[in-house]
Amino acid sequence: DGVDLPGNLDVVEEHFVASDLDPVACEHGTMVASRLAFGPFLQGDMVLRPRCSIIDYKIINEEENSGVLAKRIREAVEKLHERAKVFILCINIEEPFSWEDDEMSVMIDEMCSKYGVTFFVSMGNHRLWENEDDLIRILEDSDSAMAYPADAYSAISVGAATGESHDGSMSPKDGPSAFGRIGPGREGTVKPNVVGLSGTFLRDKSIPTDRFSTLLSPYGFKVNNGTSFSTPDVAGLFMDISKTIGDSEMLMSRAVLYHYARKPEWNCPNSLVNARSLFGFGIVDEKILLHDPHHESILMRRSSIRAGTEEVVTIRIPDKIRNRMSDGHNLDIRITCMIDTIVDRSKGMDSIRATVRIQLKGQKNKNREKGEKFWDICKQKSYKVKTVESNDWSFSIIAFGKEEMKNRMIPYALVVSLVDCSDDADISSEILSDGHYPILGSIDSRVPNRIVTDPRITIKP
Repeated sequence: DGVDLPGNLDVVEEHFVASDLDPVACEHGTMVASRLAFGPFLQGDMVLRPRCSIIDYKIINEEENSGVLAKRIREAVEKLHERAKVFILCINIEEPFSWEDDEMSVMIDEMCSKYGVTFFVSMGNHRLWENEDDLIRILEDSDSAMAYPADAYSAISVGAATGESHDGSMSPKDGPSAFGRIGPGREGTVKPNVVGLSGTFLRDKSIPTDRFSTLLSPYGFKVNNGTSFSTPDVAGLFMDISKTIGDSEMLMSRAVLYHYARKPEWNCPNSLVNARSLFGFGIVDEKILLHDPHHESILMRRSSIRAGTEEVVTIRIPDKIRNRMSDGHNLDIRITCMIDTIVDRSKGMDSIRATVRIQLKGQKNKNREKGEKFWDICKQKSYKVKTVESNDWSFSIIAFGKEEMKNRMIPYALVVSLVDCSDDADISSEILSDGHYPILGSIDSRVPNRIVTDPRITIKP
């Protein structure tokens, strides 16, 4: 509903209004923009440096049907796709769109494919928390299931986890928020893709004040919560990653985001609700910005693989690391492979047309990660390596495609992290100095901390 940040906090480059829309109020859109631009607010005096600029495109001012909103979103993307590659859709409506009314999600898949943009879509909200104070009963209720347009295959759909502990909270810290929705998505795909941190509700339905519930409205600070505010924070961190690794097409940034989403410690007592349906690939917060180059080396590759073929990826393990392994230190290797989303919506519930599988070289075991589906477009594997017979450690990427995909090249982004926690490790230097990387490109650090030097904006709550 538009953005109107107060005073000298305005980081909006330009304002647009959909061609068939009257001028609108701006409270919800302003709070979304404040979380995107500044992230969660620290307590006390704050020095803020915006992490991005914003283009405001107003598309809604009241309850609208999916067809009208799809038309306005298409108009915004067609007008702005050369200036903006990330679009954030957080629709603040009382009633979810019906399963029969999926024009927005179809349009999002079309826009992502046609223009190479990335959509972040909030995966909420329901109203179950108003009359229920038990989190498990909320998660078990069918009204908490995913709703349109968060089912778009190409979108990064974002849920919410509780950011801080509070007495009387309906959800524990890092637990799923009482207002969020759960997956899976179409064809059993991972939805939400990730979750961000947000405020919580207490059992008396009040919202406690903390850094995740504090937002900016056109009139100053306001306390609120919802997936509408976890989503822009994840999008802001995604843009931090993209700027740091120079990923203009953003497929690698998405792979890095999923790779470093942290696994929640909270477990749902109901075994029928698996972690992937609650958290997707994990929780994304500012911890994704931290990296210890002494104990972790990050290798990345952006390439393509032909459907129906297997590609062997070999990592050279330097002698220093092998020697530590012989002394009983394990090498933890984590792999994420993300392919371009190739979708044909005319195929109904068989719309995903390509996928990959990761397996150790020569391994016949085809077991999947818990909750993983064969046609997921992002696959992850973790290995605890105790010994390496030679200096080479290999795994395979195997590409699969439907009938029309035969011999077609499938773009992919590969992220491999090697973690050595022994005291004398300096794994990044050891890996990079070995110089045996004809396959994998390397970086020796990830996203820098968002420091407060050279501040542009200072506010005092």
